[in-house]
Amino acid sequence: MEIESTRGWALGSALACPNGFGFHLLSRTALKFILPRAATTDEDDALRSPSRRDRRTQAQAMQPLLTTSIRPVWSNIRAARASVREVLAQHPGALVDAAAMTACELLENAIKYGEEVPAAGAILFTLSLIEERIDIVVVNGCTDQSSVDRLLDRIQSLRDAPNKADLYIGQLQELLAGPSESTNLGIYRIAVEGGFTLDATYADDVVTVTATRSVYG
Repeated sequence: MEIESTRGWALGSALACPNGFGFHLLSRTALKFILPRAATTDEDDALRSPSRRDRRTQAQAMQPLLTTSIRPVWSNIRAARASVREVLAQHPGALVDAAAMTACELLENAIKYGEEVPAAGAILFTLSLIEERIDIVVVNGCTDQSSVDRLLDRIQSLRDAPNKADLYIGQLQELLAGPSESTNLGIYRIAVEGGFTLDATYADDVVTVTATRSVYG
């Protein structure tokens, strides 16, 4: 088995993905606690401590839907895509497609440029719903400073660009003019086609890339 799932769900039970790759998914019962809740009555609110209610709501909202460590094997990307689609099955199709694509692009980058380091022995993947926001986080080791700098620069250029589509088109034209191993085209695709905002950090030879977007587009 190429994928080792992490432990420690705070809510619900974990269900094995039907494809047998070991992704942990929250049960449908647990998902109900994470999705937006119906409004409560004033009487209900009066019976609860506001601070306790706020803490519980925050904890539920931050509960990951999917978390796993992945060995750098290309076939594992298919398992990740299937698991993302399954865990988001109750959401609009456009969101599911965008999240599955983003997961694949980030994992492809992690496999292509990543390596095992003391602080990151495998690729870590997490998908979370935080209130009305979806976060996809991929963590991997990398000691190639030039690759990391290129990634950080391109993510920053996307964040600063008034028109992200222009950057994406420019990268496509560059690729057509002469194939390159370092275009990071998937990063632009995530931002333009997927509608995700990207951020990245690098410390102790570990790259952490976070893709964020609204659940409702």
